[in-house]
Amino acid sequence: MSILETRYSEDTAIIVSPDSDNLTVLQAGIIRLDLRRHRVLSFAQGEVRFVNTNSVPPYKQPASVVYKCLKPPNFAFEVLSSILPSPILLA
Repeated sequence: MSILETRYSEDTAIIVSPDSDNLTVLQAGIIRLDLRRHRVLSFAQGEVRFVNTNSVPPYKQPASVVYKCLKPPNFAFEVLSSILPSPILLA
């Protein structure tokens, strides 16, 4: 999907799939429906569905972008020393 988004950004695209699961998961993601509920969007055989981009909710920044770790661990010491039983020296 990332390649499609990059290559056909701002274009109208038709996506054809051998079964509707791929399409319903995609549509659920677009409309921000819990992906576990994608089956409520199932297609009838041969159904064509238009997704109106005006109905897409605005993008919301993920929490990882909003909240920053003020004191990240020193990987070489804190993380490794919590994993290894005895201290090591890194040269």
